[in-house]
Amino acid sequence: MFSLLLSVVLSGTMSLAHTERNPVVEAKIRLTGQTQEIPPTTIFTPKSTGMFRLSFSWAETKGLSNGAWSTTVRFTNVTPATLGWSMLTSGIYGYSDYSVGFLAIAGKPVTFEVHPSGDISGSSYDLFIVIERLTKIPSF
Repeated sequence: MFSLLLSVVLSGTMSLAHTERNPVVEAKIRLTGQTQEIPPTTIFTPKSTGMFRLSFSWAETKGLSNGAWSTTVRFTNVTPATLGWSMLTSGIYGYSDYSVGFLAIAGKPVTFEVHPSGDISGSSYDLFIVIERLTKIPSF
């Protein structure tokens, strides 16, 4: 009885692994040599509710003296609040990167924006964003 149950569980797991390929890259942004702010811009709109991973990398390519750049990524989860993360980069040749998971709702866009503060004259930055779908969640 135990071996029959074990074989059913293993075969079910094996067939699931072959039908669903995860993670799947949903969107990529590669912006280099940027010198201006970026208004709210859609990265992608999930086709199904699920868990996603945001990987983010930012580099100052020409340094700041007295200013800062702020990047914000926003999404809507099941609450249905709009949530997000803000990253602040300042100083001479700042660098920031991280990766974070989040739950996003189907049909609600994931956006980003970049805003300056203070004196940003002469500065430039590179911004890289990758969003991967980790899993679909059938319904809430």
